[in-house]
Amino acid sequence: MTWLGKEGLIGGDARFIGICHDDPEVTPPEKTRYDACVTVDERFAPVGEIGVQSISGGEYALATHFGPYDRLGRTYANLLGEWLPRSGRSLRASPGFEIYLNDPNSNEPEDLITDIDAPLEPQRRFQGAG
Repeated sequence: MTWLGKEGLIGGDARFIGICHDDPEVTPPEKTRYDACVTVDERFAPVGEIGVQSISGGEYALATHFGPYDRLGRTYANLLGEWLPRSGRSLRASPGFEIYLNDPNSNEPEDLITDIDAPLEPQRRFQGAG
């Protein structure tokens, strides 16, 4: 963040995104992979350990979490453990991500808002015989 800011690469419409590669409920903390990201425009070129990723298109299930980050697990449990099985949909083999909609440095933990996006397999279309 500091480097991107100094380089003038963080615009006013920048989004802060966390890409979650592992489930912290089953993966030990020291093995959990998480990428802290910020959106940049086409002027950005990778430098050293700071790379570029693209989030794949397609359908996503979305849940908005209100409150502290340490309670995100509850919203994930509702989305993936309750809604997903009832929906008839399944997850795509692609990482989900979080979009942090406000700043934890200027908001109280209970006022934080986070969108959770879970990638979905395309919905099957059935053809009827006629």
